[in-house]
Amino acid sequence: MHKLLQSLEERSDVSESDPTRVGLVFDRVTSASILDDALLFDPDLASVGGTELDAAASSYQRDDLSHLAANAVRIRRLAAQRLKLVLDANPDQHLKLKTEVTRKTRFTPVRRLLSDLPEVMLSAKPVWAMSPLQVSRLLPLKESFDLVIFDEASQVKPADAIPAILRGRQLIVAGDSRQLPPTEFFTKTLDDQDDGIDEDATLDSVAAVETAPRRMGSMTRDAESILFAMDRLLAGQSRRLLWHYRSRDERLIAVSNSRIYDRSLTTFPAADTPDAIAHIEVPPSPGIDGGTNSPEKEVSEVVNAVRAHALAHPDESLGVIAFGVKHQHRLEIALEAAFQEDPTLYATLNQNEAEPFFVKA
Repeated sequence: MHKLLQSLEERSDVSESDPTRVGLVFDRVTSASILDDALLFDPDLASVGGTELDAAASSYQRDDLSHLAANAVRIRRLAAQRLKLVLDANPDQHLKLKTEVTRKTRFTPVRRLLSDLPEVMLSAKPVWAMSPLQVSRLLPLKESFDLVIFDEASQVKPADAIPAILRGRQLIVAGDSRQLPPTEFFTKTLDDQDDGIDEDATLDSVAAVETAPRRMGSMTRDAESILFAMDRLLAGQSRRLLWHYRSRDERLIAVSNSRIYDRSLTTFPAADTPDAIAHIEVPPSPGIDGGTNSPEKEVSEVVNAVRAHALAHPDESLGVIAFGVKHQHRLEIALEAAFQEDPTLYATLNQNEAEPFFVKA
């Protein structure tokens, strides 16, 4: 430790030009020392190479996919077991439902079925997807669901949302306040979706609003959407989702990310675009001890590529993967010399503290 501190003190290029680099160099040397010690004294780590790591990663991917498939089977089995228990515990409801299924005409409205056969209906169909106004017309006005989820909540008015909220024990509101505001789409199309709806049933939105807690009423006043109202109610405790992974090419979201989201979204580059992978052919040159390992021109080309990236994309992170520890060390020495020659290069590459520049084998 004393030798390390003395070496840092003697290197004026580190301690004077950029004092923050002292801590980075210290962390790097310490981490490398711990790794070397582990590789030296732990035979399990020392025997692990790239082939073993690739095999472990492939095994994890297979197990993960199998786990997802098994979860789907497990959920279906649990739902079937629960339905069987509910049918056995409610024979009258079971009989009425079987009678309803065999009908050819004069079907009982869904609203009445849910009122008469609540346990059986919700066990047979535990997940319901409906528009807010369909909730008011089809579902009885009582707490029926464990969880109510609003998707695209920026398009749902508070008055339309409250009836659905009253029918659940928990609530999740998901949406984007920078997307479309509420529209009249569902109101205009509701008359076209009257199949199976009780003609005598009336919208309970007004009644629901009148029975809602007064605090909720104050929070929804002047609120454009239920998303805005809930954000106001939670007083800034909302959670943002910042990873955008739906675009096959991140350029599709680039303009929105820059002009609407202030570059706060994390996007992922496409792997099938012409510029995703570039091949740079380097002329042969001697490597370590005159051999082919870590050729000098290849090291120089990597340093040039790092410089070019820093100039062309200063706001993007960068990592260098070396084929072998010896090649990694030569790259680190060459890059260290480049950093001493141009201190701004180091600062540019490490301005993102969450994703600092790295060289790894």
